[in-house]
Amino acid sequence: MSERTINRDKKLIAIIGPTASGKSDWGVEIAKKCNGEIVSADSRQVYRGLDIGTGKEGAPSAPNESTKITKVQKYKITNKQQFNNLTIEQLRSNIRWIDGVPQWLIDIIEPGTKFTMFDWLAAARKVVEDIFARGKIPIIVGGTGLYIQALTEGFELEKSKIQNPDVKYSRKELEKKSLKQLQDIFCKLEIENCKIDINNPHRLIRAIERAQAGEVVAKKKPDFEVLQIAIDLPREVLYRRIDQRVDDWFHEGFVTEVGGLLDRGVDPKWLEKIGLEYRILTQYLIQNVKCKDQ
Repeated sequence: MSERTINRDKKLIAIIGPTASGKSDWGVEIAKKCNGEIVSADSRQVYRGLDIGTGKEGAPSAPNESTKITKVQKYKITNKQQFNNLTIEQLRSNIRWIDGVPQWLIDIIEPGTKFTMFDWLAAARKVVEDIFARGKIPIIVGGTGLYIQALTEGFELEKSKIQNPDVKYSRKELEKKSLKQLQDIFCKLEIENCKIDINNPHRLIRAIERAQAGEVVAKKKPDFEVLQIAIDLPREVLYRRIDQRVDDWFHEGFVTEVGGLLDRGVDPKWLEKIGLEYRILTQYLIQNVKCKDQ
């Protein structure tokens, strides 16, 4: 890991924990007490229209006119080129608010758009530096642990020193492979400094694609201090909260949300990859339509 000088005036808080552990509530309370702003580290909440199933909270407008953060026109981000060129002002336009606390990196991209950890990382670094520049504390909150790890450990994409593999696989070919086949391909590539969940097919595919492109993940220690807070609750409490959350989804209109995404032309296959709840409901709605047409 490359060394950087740590600026002791830059302090970042990261809150981690399982689903339904109350990370967002803790984030808001800490932000109020520490003059902080929340940065969402959630790989699904970045998408507009995926609201109920991803557990978004807050409102997309400032709570009052006295806020120091200026609202500007919302930007519709639909492709990689647009995303890579985003300015902090454009990211600021998509802030959501929870009880007076700004929450960044939610609703920043359209459903179906390819979005990687490094896309999030590029945006998160801009936001974190902006928060530091205004004398506040960034509070990273979210369920995608890899995003938080990437930011706090300083992940960087660098060109690999190893030669490109003789056999290259397309995304479609990789998606047809079994988990065991993906693991075998990953091991043969001998990717250094790449610690991922090898039981997660999606992350295996992304790691293989990066290696095939001659890229490797390196680490450069960030120039800020990190305080990591882990929330731990009894399993029975988490299960009870998750059960209640599922009930709330359907009372709040989750079926309508997914149906609306399909009506807008969002690819069902993309929705099915977003998460178990979206996959089950997408398959149910599509099957219902087929039954009515018969």
